[in-house]
Amino acid sequence: MLSSLLITFGCYSDGTVGDYPPSQAPKDMSTVPLHLQLRNARRAHGLTQTELARQADCTQSAVSMMESGQAAAMARSTLETIARILEVELPAEAPAEIAAVPQPPSPAAARICPNADCPGNLPYRVGGEVLFMPHVQRHLGKRCIYCGEVLIGTCPDCGAPIHAGAACCAECGTPLVPSTVDPSAATDEWLQKRQEQSARLLSW
Repeated sequence: MLSSLLITFGCYSDGTVGDYPPSQAPKDMSTVPLHLQLRNARRAHGLTQTELARQADCTQSAVSMMESGQAAAMARSTLETIARILEVELPAEAPAEIAAVPQPPSPAAARICPNADCPGNLPYRVGGEVLFMPHVQRHLGKRCIYCGEVLIGTCPDCGAPIHAGAACCAECGTPLVPSTVDPSAATDEWLQKRQEQSARLLSW
């Protein structure tokens, strides 16, 4: 199924299969690492990482980490959902490269929206870098009440629990809200406008 699907859609733009050029692509696609099979199938289906994440009810960052083969990127249940969406057959056990993540935090634990465009996240500048102070959400829903993105309760990079009042992970130092803003566009006027917008929203 996956092999025919990749052939039908031409794999993806550079013509490779997994990380292999066409002349070196393995005949047996089952030998291609699972994360590459899933990545190719997503592209063959014409889905972006964000679109797939929404269908699977997870975050785009989790999909990105899974597709790069990083360990502990995704829970088995989410992996099964993605494989079902992409019509990829999973092995009986998840490979070591995509191990199960720790148990999610309880509903009362600190959870944040990882979307840099969310009006609930407060931008500020440190030197030439733009960081975001995320607004902690403790409601029982899975999605951000401001923009609809799936909330996270652990660092998207190392999986450490998120602490209230922190813009970066206390364990690895990774920004909890990856910035999509060009630092040159983050003028004082832009920062003030976003900060005022966030203040108005959070005061309601």
